[in-house]
Amino acid sequence: MAHQLFSTSIAGSLPKPVWLSETNKLWPAWKAGGAELAQAKADATLLWIKAQEDAGLDAIGDGEQSRQHFVHGFLEQVEGIDFEHKVKMGIRDNRYDAMVPQVVSALCLRGRVHAVEARLLRAHTTRKIKFTLPGPMTIVDTVADRFYGDKVKLAMAFAELLNQEALALQADGVDIIQFDEPAFNVYMAEAADWGVQALERAAGVSVTAVVTASSSTSPRSRPKPPLLAANDFWMALDIRTKTSPSLRKRTSDLVGCTLTSTRSGHTSQTSPPPTHSWSPLAQVTTTMCGSSTVRTCPSSPSPATPRTGGTSPGILPPNWPATPGQAR
Repeated sequence: MAHQLFSTSIAGSLPKPVWLSETNKLWPAWKAGGAELAQAKADATLLWIKAQEDAGLDAIGDGEQSRQHFVHGFLEQVEGIDFEHKVKMGIRDNRYDAMVPQVVSALCLRGRVHAVEARLLRAHTTRKIKFTLPGPMTIVDTVADRFYGDKVKLAMAFAELLNQEALALQADGVDIIQFDEPAFNVYMAEAADWGVQALERAAGVSVTAVVTASSSTSPRSRPKPPLLAANDFWMALDIRTKTSPSLRKRTSDLVGCTLTSTRSGHTSQTSPPPTHSWSPLAQVTTTMCGSSTVRTCPSSPSPATPRTGGTSPGILPPNWPATPGQAR
């Protein structure tokens, strides 16, 4: 009898079909709007669910088909973010420029962020499901702050909102919540100093929580080879954990590393995602833009929901772009 060494899953985003959005762009424009766009996003998600199942993956993701960008997809439901007046800013230590929204007031969630995507995913596979969220440090590096004036305070504010959504995803039946922190591989000293602390706050859930720290190449810079860069980060993190009892206790459970080259689309995982060991949270206070409510969250993942209604298509379109997933 064959013994499975580790579970398999994709790192995160998957290419969007040409009928859903522009291709080969970092912030692609949608091809439709309103109800037609919502249906197109669902169709693309169902295609990728079927493709992942056919490939034999153990944990299935939505491929981020409903998000224009992995960070901005979360920010669209955050009060205090101005998308109308974007500014040009160098991100990932000026590896490339991006038009980013501005933080103009105190942050709070307008409501649920990814409920539709998570529930669609849960309803259409009996396997474990994984959902991705941006990490707080990476969000800070992808917005222009005009309000808080301090990166750590801003990161902690985002961490609170991320935790609210993570707990709600847990209640939706998500088995694994992945936090993407490419900024960890760029600002390694800051990651060890305050980035992990912010991530701990965001990842306070009782389901499995993992983090990826990706290394991407760009024409503007020549970063260290991914394995050397990651080694620098782990050394800095080791120094941090020696001085922090809470991190020394929990960082080894929290952090797994995925190295991704956006140029080749190749992903290698340096260590299997560990099983997380957060204590169950019976009640969670959630603040939604001025109102405070208390809800009960399960202490363990909800059981897989059998397929109900509809069958995802079994053939990918012939014009599906053979390009890697979204750059981080």
